[in-house]
Amino acid sequence: MPPASPQQAAPAPGAARAAPQAPAARALRLAWALPPDSPQPAWLAACAAALAALQAAHADACDIGFAPLPAATLAGAASARAAAGPGPGAAAPIPPAPLQLKLHLGPAPLPGPADKAPDWWLTDGRGRALDAHHPLLDDITAGHGLALALWQPRPQGDGWVCVRRLHIDAGTHHARALRALPAVAAGLLWQAGRDLLLGASPSRPVFPSPRSTGHPIGKARGMGMGSGTGNAPRPWPAAALRLRGRWKAWLARQHARWWREEWRIGIIEQPLSALTYCRKALAPHWLPASTSHGYWADPAAHADSNSRILVEYFDENSGVGHIEQLRLNASHGVTDRQVLPLGRGRHASFPLAVQLDGRWLGLAETAALRRCELHEIDAQGQWRLLATLLPGVAAADPALFQWEGRYWLACTDIDQGAMDNLCLYYADRPEGPWLPHANNPVKVDVTGARMAGALFWHEGRLYRPAQNCLGTYGAGVVLQRVLHCSPTRYEEETVRLIEPDHRGPCPHGLHTLNAWGNRTLVDGKRHVFSLRLGLMKLRRRLRPGAVPEGRPT
Repeated sequence: MPPASPQQAAPAPGAARAAPQAPAARALRLAWALPPDSPQPAWLAACAAALAALQAAHADACDIGFAPLPAATLAGAASARAAAGPGPGAAAPIPPAPLQLKLHLGPAPLPGPADKAPDWWLTDGRGRALDAHHPLLDDITAGHGLALALWQPRPQGDGWVCVRRLHIDAGTHHARALRALPAVAAGLLWQAGRDLLLGASPSRPVFPSPRSTGHPIGKARGMGMGSGTGNAPRPWPAAALRLRGRWKAWLARQHARWWREEWRIGIIEQPLSALTYCRKALAPHWLPASTSHGYWADPAAHADSNSRILVEYFDENSGVGHIEQLRLNASHGVTDRQVLPLGRGRHASFPLAVQLDGRWLGLAETAALRRCELHEIDAQGQWRLLATLLPGVAAADPALFQWEGRYWLACTDIDQGAMDNLCLYYADRPEGPWLPHANNPVKVDVTGARMAGALFWHEGRLYRPAQNCLGTYGAGVVLQRVLHCSPTRYEEETVRLIEPDHRGPCPHGLHTLNAWGNRTLVDGKRHVFSLRLGLMKLRRRLRPGAVPEGRPT
């Protein structure tokens, strides 16, 4: 990518930065609060077990669970605090008392007093009460995914604000999707509990409160969730909705089996920063397709070159991608292609070249190696290995950036989900050592978590391109504006959704945005029926000991 202009320059490395916040408490206890005469949903017990498993795996971080603390433990802590006294002779600080709050299901409860520990209210992603018998039935079977939101009372006591939201693509088969609900709900509670104990509550409401506005989360906010009234009845009977979901799931399997993805590189004759305020539909100039058995994707600028770009070439025969450097002429024709030795023979994709502190650094996704490899790019465009980052982490689409004097690396941890999580790591120098954010993943949202290009500055604000992968890989790009980034807290807000060029040759997907001087690089997808690919996938499935074939990343 080209050098940043003065108004896009990142904060200096020596700038003041916030120190990590110490937790205000180490323990949090939750208690279900069900409406009177309401049956207990079948998934609650499994949710409690999943939360206990999370606690066991992170016992050194904090203590979050449903079981109340034993009375003896509470009495012992109180007596220890009394014995320590307020004077300087205390032997050691006593941890604060555990936080205890109720977790409500069903209709919105009345907010409690402002001086009381806040209750939480768990709803679907649109702020509607969860159905005890058929939770999330209409959204899942319509292909809107599995979305949950967690609310707490406004400080004024006049409504509710969303403190955390989670959205995954669980398919359209309702029974299969519900198998993920207990673990998904437990993950949401764990992340929100960590935020609370770290003192990292959002500085502003994530969504408007349906209790105060009378409206659920609409399409602009929910990224694919429909509109309507907050407690609207289901339009179809439950059995019909389940049948619809199974039919959609069968169609999706057939489409994945017999249709191939073909990605192409596009160039927009306008700077990337213009997309933060220009709402016109994209009209890229599309490069010709590469070959009949592979394609180029993930375009990015190569250092400060106006004629070279970096791309992934995905070979459909092997299912493995590698990084290439393309040289383009004035009419955007490819005059030369060179393979970069990245990935060590395994799948490599999402190349990026960023300028930090006066030097060009390059990295690409090498999740198959379970590490990131940082390179320094010399004046001749050669990549020299500088350091190995995040050993043991299958990091997809990694991107480097600076914020308030720290170096940050944003990526998706494939072990936690291939399309729906954003994880952050930080360091004082690009070579490391790198430390994980205190509450990774900082975001779980299939409609706007996974990276879609390098972060960029515009008018003193940092923007993060993210992928919308709801329903299909790379359905569109979402521009997020970063509001806060520290070792214990991360906030961003959605600026706009950028959809594919529906009237062009690539109407079915868009998943990369990168600056290239005063131009913008994108890629687009179209679905092409392929009998050859379908038969090849069938042979792979029938082969003894076969594993599912890889997909481009």
